[in-house]
Amino acid sequence: MNIRRKLIVFALLLACTGIYAILESYYPNFTAAYNTCFYYPWQTLRIFITSFVPFSVGDILYIVAGALLLARTALWIINGFKVKQNVKTLAASILTAVNTILVVYLLFVLGWGANYNKEPLHKFWQLNDNLDTMLLAPESSIVATNTADSAKNKRLLPLIDFNYYILTRLNEYVHGYKKMSLATINKHAIEYYSTYTDSRVSATGLQIKASIFGNFLERMAVEGYYNPFTGEGQVNAELPAYVMPFLASHEMAHQAGLAAEEDANLMAYVMSTATKDSSFRYSAYLAIWQYANNRLYRFDSVIANKLESKLNTSTLAHLDTLDKINNQYHKQMAHYSGEIYDSYLKINDQKDGIRSYANVAKSARLLEKSRKRNSSRKIAIP
Repeated sequence: MNIRRKLIVFALLLACTGIYAILESYYPNFTAAYNTCFYYPWQTLRIFITSFVPFSVGDILYIVAGALLLARTALWIINGFKVKQNVKTLAASILTAVNTILVVYLLFVLGWGANYNKEPLHKFWQLNDNLDTMLLAPESSIVATNTADSAKNKRLLPLIDFNYYILTRLNEYVHGYKKMSLATINKHAIEYYSTYTDSRVSATGLQIKASIFGNFLERMAVEGYYNPFTGEGQVNAELPAYVMPFLASHEMAHQAGLAAEEDANLMAYVMSTATKDSSFRYSAYLAIWQYANNRLYRFDSVIANKLESKLNTSTLAHLDTLDKINNQYHKQMAHYSGEIYDSYLKINDQKDGIRSYANVAKSARLLEKSRKRNSSRKIAIP
């Protein structure tokens, strides 16, 4: 393809990008129409197709894309040394790269990325931020009264009470927790999404696979990821079994059409704790407790440590294992990958970036008050 044709393709791709920008900015019903008319059926179809492949198609796609990128970079370097003789070749190569980036962006938006425009889940569920009504576990007020002798700590009472609420659930459900294989977790999570939510992605559009990048993901501090091009949800199968139910539920939330990480965390929490499955409930409470306790620790480490001491020995051992994994693998590579992903989230209008994961501590706390009034309804997914 000559440069003239490449320029025509560039103009068309740029026009498509502009049209999308106008639609998502000025037409409030665009995302809903996109989901109903395209995303839900497309997600169901592509998972149905990739389900016949035992490994992650998305992982292979990324390997091929990485190899092509390296080859293209090498070509630029080679032509760069002979810039006078290869001006047209180099220009054509750069134009091809720009067009490729635009194509990938449009495929990303069409395949899933438009879901970033959805209203945050806590707003969709109309969770009211009335902190005075959020004292879920009055027993924890003993801890707060003995320790919170300042205005700052009084403001922490709702978080303290929620922390206590979660740890009591951990102490309750740890006895029913059973280790399950990834295949079993995948099967149960699909069943629970069909039973407890109004997900409009068919059950055949939900599936979790083990990533072939397991150890590499560990070093980047990535537990799992959703591939917007193949629709697959990948998890690091080398992680402890007790984190897997929540992790699988989180990735399926992305498949169900929730893009924001806080929303996926919140959906995984409310869906898992709506079931009668002690393993799913325990995994969800453990994940949310870590977010809640870490947030509390930043404000008052004394209270956070006092509450942690009330956890059962099994949960403390589970947390210790996760700490060891963190100390062993989450080093410089994890820092750089975190910064890159933080930038990605902010580009997609997630203003808190990677910290948005932890925002679920607040939204889950608000949800617990709301769900007592609406416990009989199916969980709504926008």
